Amino acid sequence: MSAAAQPAVQLRWERNGTFAHDYTLRGNGATLRFPKLMSARAQGSIGDRSYTFDTKGIVRREVTVLQDPFDQEAATMRLSRGGGTLELMDGRRFVLVREGMLKLSWSFRDDRGRELISFKVPAFKPRVGEVTAAPSVMSDKALPLLLLVGWYVVIQMLDRMGASH
Repeated sequence: MSAAAQPAVQLRWERNGTFAHDYTLRGNGATLRFPKLMSARAQGSIGDRSYTFDTKGIVRREVTVLQDPFDQEAATMRLSRGGGTLELMDGRRFVLVREGMLKLSWSFRDDRGRELISFKVPAFKPRVGEVTAAPSVMSDKALPLLLLVGWYVVIQMLDRMGASH
């Protein structure tokens, strides 16, 4: 069956407990932890890969992604209003765009504008994320990083909008 004929993969980010700042990706086993309550620094793992995420800057915000265990830079993401541009160390770029001002919905798009992964936060459930991955991205080695950094950035945006609690 070709990638185009395969159905999209559905996953779900969920917060681990009412007051926890830790998340698990149901259907995949990925985790994203914020060890300190008032810090933008987070640790994510998926499969055999682990990353550290940190956001710097006030006006020009940028996310740095380091791959553990040697703190090797894996990607940077320049944040803009409602999204940003993720650049991997291999030179590939992905754009995270918000789907509308009134929707809590974002998607990563490739350089051709094709939607690869979408993140939707249901109304009244600001710490749950419905994730849809296009079949074309399922075999891409960037998939784990897109899943983690996408949810990390969505959480940061929800916090800035005051929708976190």
